[in-house]
Amino acid sequence: MGGNLDEVGEVVRWLSRHLADPAEVPGDDSWLFDHKVVAFTTFVQTGEFTDLSITIDPGSVGLCVRARATLL
Repeated sequence: MGGNLDEVGEVVRWLSRHLADPAEVPGDDSWLFDHKVVAFTTFVQTGEFTDLSITIDPGSVGLCVRARATLL
């Protein structure tokens, strides 16, 4: 998975939610940038995408860094 994205430095990992421990992975799709910034997708109840939520919160970033490490 990832195709040409790997060639430009983007590493894509996918994990089926039912195989993950909810305490060890983010509850939403996320993108980790340089181990400092995380962007989460935001959806409404009907499943429609509405926005991205971007954070530099150390707890949120740390969760994503640890989750990424387990998927590599």
